[in-house]
Amino acid sequence: HLGSGELLGHEGLIRGPQDSPLHAPMALFAAAESCGLLAPLERACRRRHVTGFRTLGLPGKLFLNVSPDCLAAPDFRSGETLQLLDEIGLPPASIVIELTETRHTGRASAFAEALAYYRNMEFQVALDDLGEGFSNLRRWDEWRPDFVKIDKYFIQGISGDAQKRQFVRHVRPWWESHHHRSPPQGNALL
Repeated sequence: HLGSGELLGHEGLIRGPQDSPLHAPMALFAAAESCGLLAPLERACRRRHVTGFRTLGLPGKLFLNVSPDCLAAPDFRSGETLQLLDEIGLPPASIVIELTETRHTGRASAFAEALAYYRNMEFQVALDDLGEGFSNLRRWDEWRPDFVKIDKYFIQGISGDAQKRQFVRHVRPWWESHHHRSPPQGNALL
């Protein structure tokens, strides 16, 4: 939190074997998708992250990367994450579903249903990398995330770039005007 210095959360990240072409997350997830295993890989990562977060007793929230295509997939397993949290004793309010959109999903209605389902169970939602790829202002407006993570392009070198400062300066007021409330915990822009 920029005002208090309080730690808001941790992001669950995964890597493939270190001496492998699959070490980079993009390569790992692309390989899983090409084999029809993207959803099982995301579920395995989610289990690993939630279990590790609980075991380490970390403060704040856990941000879990989830692709919109997996949320909207026909084999989406309703209640699986909630059951996992119940097994290890974590409340849904401690989890933020971080939408990572590396490409546009074609199943908008199924995705909207899945997003509403998670929100009804008290999960929060984050939009990752605002300003990069398909994570544009339209997605921000449609998804109404609780947290917005601005792409590193707009943050790196911001002290010497007036346009980047202007963009970041205008993100918060736009968020507040579209949500009619202040960001959660005083600052939802990460």
